[in-house]
Amino acid sequence: ARDQVVTGLSDSESYGLGLRVIKNGTWGFSATRNVDMENGKIAAQEAVTMAENNSKLQTIPLDLAPVDAVQGEWKTPIVKNPFEVSFKDRAQFLLDMHALGASVPLGGSKLTLYSELHCVREEKYFASSDGSKIWQEVTRMDPSTWATVSDPSKGEFASRALFVLPQGRGFEYVEQYPYKDEIKQAAAEAHEKISAVSVEPGKYDLILHPTHL
Repeated sequence: ARDQVVTGLSDSESYGLGLRVIKNGTWGFSATRNVDMENGKIAAQEAVTMAENNSKLQTIPLDLAPVDAVQGEWKTPIVKNPFEVSFKDRAQFLLDMHALGASVPLGGSKLTLYSELHCVREEKYFASSDGSKIWQEVTRMDPSTWATVSDPSKGEFASRALFVLPQGRGFEYVEQYPYKDEIKQAAAEAHEKISAVSVEPGKYDLILHPTHL
């Protein structure tokens, strides 16, 4: 979304299968995007062939530590599943969040907000010849917002990203994030940047904010 306009919407899925084998004391790997029995067999043979070829250069055979077979499942602990929130409500969340910028005092300058909200769910199944069978469902929120302040009288502008970062959480993460305070801070600091006096040549002490590290 850009200010009060939704500029784009996307929904996609991808699938894949990866196989890792050991033959002649050497790893071999192959993968395919076609998740079915026929292509799985082809990928397995490719992995074996790769291991056989790699073993010709292997000087010390692999010696893996013994492990117990594990069977279980794990899901990201979430309160609100983002995939149960409609596209309309997700878009409205961005528009409501952008509306907070209207209260930021900038004199004659203009504030423009651009945001993206990525919701990701990864479903992973791991199985080994040792007997392990593990299911994982990972949910991740990846929000980002840029605040741009422009001064029409000077023809200048400056941008600053909010500090919101990706996290393995549900939709509650963005709902609880202090956007109101941070939008005001980002807009104020961008405004300070375009209104600040140019630095004079000389030697200065440089202080880095932790977000720069």
